Amino acid sequence: KRPKKSWKDFQDKPVNTIEQSDYYALMCGYNDVECIDVDLKVLPDKSEREEFINELNQLIAEQIENYQKKLCIKKTQSGGFHIIYRAKNIEGNQKLAHKKGYQEARI
Repeated sequence: KRPKKSWKDFQDKPVNTIEQSDYYALMCGYNDVECIDVDLKVLPDKSEREEFINELNQLIAEQIENYQKKLCIKKTQSGGFHIIYRAKNIEGNQKLAHKKGYQEARI
């Protein structure tokens, strides 16, 4: 994906106001922000997607006490979601998982 507007400056300084715009992005890394992008379009069946979301929510609730205060879960345009949180030991992009038998297209 190519951004509509340059985002380089925002990696090192905070944005203090949010105005109505088509140019929104989550800048990970700054201020210890990290995001897990959960892409569900590889699951063609709606019930399969809902089952996955319910199981993941249950797992998060079981493992992280008061998780509602520690992370933010936002639905994406493609029907997946982002899990946003702060962590002191953040890392670069990583592929954490994929559907068995699914080959990701590489660009």
